[in-house]
Amino acid sequence: NELRQAMHAYNQALLLDQANSLARNSLAICLARVGEFSKACAEFRRILNLDPDNYMAEYNYGYVCLKLQEREQAKACFQRCLELMPGHSFSLLRLGQMAEEDADLEQATAYCRQAAQSAPDQGAPYRVLGRLAWKTGDRDQARRYLHQALVAAPQDPDALRLLARLTLEQGDDPEVAESLIRRSLGIQP
Repeated sequence: NELRQAMHAYNQALLLDQANSLARNSLAICLARVGEFSKACAEFRRILNLDPDNYMAEYNYGYVCLKLQEREQAKACFQRCLELMPGHSFSLLRLGQMAEEDADLEQATAYCRQAAQSAPDQGAPYRVLGRLAWKTGDRDQARRYLHQALVAAPQDPDALRLLARLTLEQGDDPEVAESLIRRSLGIQP
């Protein structure tokens, strides 16, 4: 209901000024959150037609394309976002996740390391790096990355779950793993 109210407010702002890219970007984000991805894409395209150098609209458009399974378009958007805003951590992270899905773990690791360097206070790049290290069999490095992820984002349920799995795999105290799983379930059942 709050999203619908926000969408109404953004539409009102656009009635006053069609070129208000901030209101249009916010409206498109709301549309994406309620699952109206095609409408969100159309709004992001309008922003980019008016302001081709709007890196946030480029990133958001890429994210929605990814949700629509338009991977090549999404990849092009994230790369364009990096041209406009070098070191944009979210674009680097999305490209890393896409490389991971394509089983290119080396490229995925390179993107995620860049994302972590660009935004060392974010946990997500470290969580993905932890998962990548786990996939390549480097359990100690995976544990280090997951600890970094939890320092940056203590309430990251995915990092907690993977750390619990590592704890069990390495034969550590199962009560520690249970505690990590309970914490993750308290955050995200």
